[in-house]
Amino acid sequence: MLNSAISFSVSVDDDERKIANLISDLSEDFKVKYNKEMELVTIRYYNQETIDRVTVNKKVWLEVKSRNTCQIVMKNATNP
Repeated sequence: MLNSAISFSVSVDDDERKIANLISDLSEDFKVKYNKEMELVTIRYYNQETIDRVTVNKKVWLEVKSRNTCQIVMKNATNP
């Protein structure tokens, strides 16, 4: 989950039936954009070598780092 003053981003498991209902419900009050075939990876006690290894052949869409944890939202580089 990522919040800003005007947006809210969330990653969820891909249950097509549930996602379709969620998008439909949220679209009644909000502008909804979504991406499919994404992957969320969480690395505890990360280093750059581990990040580089995990992101090989991936397009990174979002990377958030704290002191001990790195979370990366990515997609296979071969997917549009």
